[in-house]
Amino acid sequence: GGPDHTQVGCPVLEGSTTSINYNLRKYLGLGGELVFHGNRPSGLALCPGCTSTFNGRPVKIPKDLSSLGILFGPELKLRLWKDMISPFARGQIGIATKDLPILTDIIICNGSCERKTASDTGFATAVGLGVDVKVSRKVALRPVQVDYVKALGGTTVRIAAGIVIRISD
Repeated sequence: GGPDHTQVGCPVLEGSTTSINYNLRKYLGLGGELVFHGNRPSGLALCPGCTSTFNGRPVKIPKDLSSLGILFGPELKLRLWKDMISPFARGQIGIATKDLPILTDIIICNGSCERKTASDTGFATAVGLGVDVKVSRKVALRPVQVDYVKALGGTTVRIAAGIVIRISD
């Protein structure tokens, strides 16, 4: 697992992924992951955490924007050059939830804004590719992992990098 970067519609979110994989065979594994993104959105038309104006009055736009996912599924891995380089492909299913500010409710506030959010939970799927580079018997680097995620009525691309710790061979 490690840091990752996800674009959900307009906002770009940073977060982290923790995953575990059990190898059923040399080339086939079953994995699961917990993914969290939030609190650092950028690229919004209305700047989160900034003061904007509406009808000449200052309006505070909150920074609250987050998503959480739990996914699991198979992973196919090629082991090349004495297991030094291992490209992989995977497919996952699971659930995802998101909390988003309701901007229309925030804009009509007068002076101090009340925190209002909308939540949604639903089915999620992901397909992705990546590569692991062996550093030692127990450690590998994951320089890139790219996942196409479909959840809660939208699609996103998640780009990640991290460290792989191997518990057993």
